[in-house]
Amino acid sequence: MSSTPSAPRGWYPDPQTPGRDRWWDGSNWTEFTHRAASSLSAGPRYTRSYWVGPNLNAGRSRLFAYIGTLLMLAVIIFIPFAASPYNRFAGATWLVLAGFALAGISEGLAIVFASLALRRSTELGARGLALSNLIIGAVESGICLIGVLVTALMLAFPGSTS
Repeated sequence: MSSTPSAPRGWYPDPQTPGRDRWWDGSNWTEFTHRAASSLSAGPRYTRSYWVGPNLNAGRSRLFAYIGTLLMLAVIIFIPFAASPYNRFAGATWLVLAGFALAGISEGLAIVFASLALRRSTELGARGLALSNLIIGAVESGICLIGVLVTALMLAFPGSTS
């Protein structure tokens, strides 16, 4: 018996739908499809490295990176209100601390899922997405850590900020 070699796993033009790509798992077509990479992009291989496809951890890392970024931006926008001498809300500083902590936790989860996605990216794709979420998560976790430390110091020494 001779076995016929199969194409390696990856994104290929969908045989049923022109203009779409479909994930080939090495033996069968899967349900994962995406719009075909355009000729204007950096190249199909580069563009496809940002598609989640079967690498669900890459999608989870993207979700937690988005949530962490939105939380962090909301807190940064809220800081001038919390630091204002006209602020009558006693818990504003605690709210900033909690916001930075939640954003940091979300970015930490983005790092975990991006690491898991990166480990399987050779097999399942989405390497570029996993790498970018790993970098974004690390940078924003650092920003959140600094925010938590500064806010905690403000709470510990309330008179020194005036």
